[in-house]
Amino acid sequence: MTTVDKASRINAFVQTAFRNGMDTVENVHQKMFEIPVDVARELGLPKDKAELVKTKHRRILDNVYGAVLSAHKDIGTLAVGQIGEFVTLANDLGSGGRRKPVPAGNTVAKKPSRSKKTAPERSSGATG
Repeated sequence: MTTVDKASRINAFVQTAFRNGMDTVENVHQKMFEIPVDVARELGLPKDKAELVKTKHRRILDNVYGAVLSAHKDIGTLAVGQIGEFVTLANDLGSGGRRKPVPAGNTVAKKPSRSKKTAPERSSGATG
């Protein structure tokens, strides 16, 4: 199993766990909102108005939590892609500079050249 495959599996696990957690939070949020609406209903708010308010709030929550889940999914996809690019770059750099051709429009950092400079002499620190 490649590094990217492992990252993809971890991403899938994290996405599922996050989605399950967000579903729970969204459900709790909706139930908490419905309590005062139900109290208002008992105090005289017409049933159709109470249901309209609940429905509108549910739609708002669907949009908000849906956007958060979508952003989280996109971030996970980007992270796995970045890992793939990093692995490719590391493999290319580890091949002794024999890189595969890079498609037009892409750039890859050049491998730094190593010069054979000697370290400067250190003084003993003694003064004379």
